[in-house]
Amino acid sequence: MQVKASAFASLFAALLLPGKAVHGAVFSCDAHTSRTGTTKTILDHAAISDRETSVTLTNTAASGELCTLYTLAYSEDGLQFYYIPAGRSYDGRNWERAAGKFSGLEFTCQNDDSQVRPGETCSVTLVDTDRRSYYLTSYKYQLTPRQYSARFFERSTFGANTAMLDEMTTAANWGACTTESECVDAQTAWIADQQDPSVVPTVSHREWFRERLNPRSVEVYKYGLSGPHACSSGSVWRNFAFTKKDWYMSTGDELDGNMRHTWPMDFWHNVTLEDRDVGGNVKYAWTYAGHV
Repeated sequence: MQVKASAFASLFAALLLPGKAVHGAVFSCDAHTSRTGTTKTILDHAAISDRETSVTLTNTAASGELCTLYTLAYSEDGLQFYYIPAGRSYDGRNWERAAGKFSGLEFTCQNDDSQVRPGETCSVTLVDTDRRSYYLTSYKYQLTPRQYSARFFERSTFGANTAMLDEMTTAANWGACTTESECVDAQTAWIADQQDPSVVPTVSHREWFRERLNPRSVEVYKYGLSGPHACSSGSVWRNFAFTKKDWYMSTGDELDGNMRHTWPMDFWHNVTLEDRDVGGNVKYAWTYAGHV
């Protein structure tokens, strides 16, 4: 087997000098079909002597794919490690830097814009490569039709329930919802039905909300309650005057595990029945904390 001198010299140098990294090497994330990430090492600090190393990274291939570039940091005892993000590419877009320690990295791409660029590449100079290893992890995020419908309802309504999800995935009048594109068509038909009074009658959310805005209040409070004034239209009244707590306070019975034997109870509000002379006639009035 004959080998040219130049090729043999390069091979000999690579074997004897493994600490010298090849600048400009191209890396891409491994394809993956689930949410569990697939990781590979692109730069091993044990084999690199250069403080900085330039690499070229390939953008993700399609929508729903995420590729992350990161390194690790270890605790002083070496028992714990932490992920430090350095960059990412998602949905076929260019690589971009991540917030944090490596936010100063600059990615130079074939087309520096925000458009989807699957398969194109970006170059970056990684730092501390003689002390840090760098990794790529790929993820594939894919929703089931039911999850896709749930996300749609979270955005377009006040939340989804089981009946809504069942209807979206089975209703024949909206079409099948078994793939993402089919679900988009079904959701479009659902929105059209919502805007058609002959299909979905027009109702007032404000009316529904105001009917339930002023709930029953068990205790009497002076502050913190919404709703109209007691004498205003729309005010809500109870059909009882006193609560069980009032009875405890007025009888000296047990309250919070303590017996209240003293009467009047100076440290509680008193509820008393008093007689009043009104124009020569005796009238009775309940007073609470000295007020009628």
